[in-house]
Amino acid sequence: PYAQGKLLMEHWLAGYAKSTGLRYRIARIGTLYGPGMRPALFNWIAFEKAIQMQPVTVNHPGTQTRTYLYIDDAAAGIRAVLEYGKDGETYNLAGPDSPSVYDTVRMAQELVGKPSGFRVAPMRPGEILEENISCVKAATELGWAAKVGYAEGMKRLLEWHISPEGIAVSAAERAKESAT
Repeated sequence: PYAQGKLLMEHWLAGYAKSTGLRYRIARIGTLYGPGMRPALFNWIAFEKAIQMQPVTVNHPGTQTRTYLYIDDAAAGIRAVLEYGKDGETYNLAGPDSPSVYDTVRMAQELVGKPSGFRVAPMRPGEILEENISCVKAATELGWAAKVGYAEGMKRLLEWHISPEGIAVSAAERAKESAT
């Protein structure tokens, strides 16, 4: 539903632009992560659970992939779309790697140094099993390519996660969860 909603809005925008003359460009961004990310997203949860020595819940089958994009690469990609993109065009912006959910759990636990394991939950309805985004158009037309690989991005995310700012965000999120 989420991805379909975004695609629906792209079609609506194209129709609206055709009837009004609105100029637009679309940046389709992969799964965004990095400092300041929403605590509800999986990378954050994997680190938080590893730090707390709690198992991470993984929805079956666990081999689902995501094409992540580090926040700095997203900013550079959006700038490239605005500066060099063509009106009415859509550009995919994603990182070079498509790790599985299990890969993310393993990496988070290895980086934290606390192998807290995982438990498997049933597959969610509408679960995307494979996310593989081609950025060839962004590379050829915009000269853009992501620079931060997933392993390096996860290291940077952990550094932020355990910084005073990241710790404050974690504490606020835990307080919000315990209040509900």
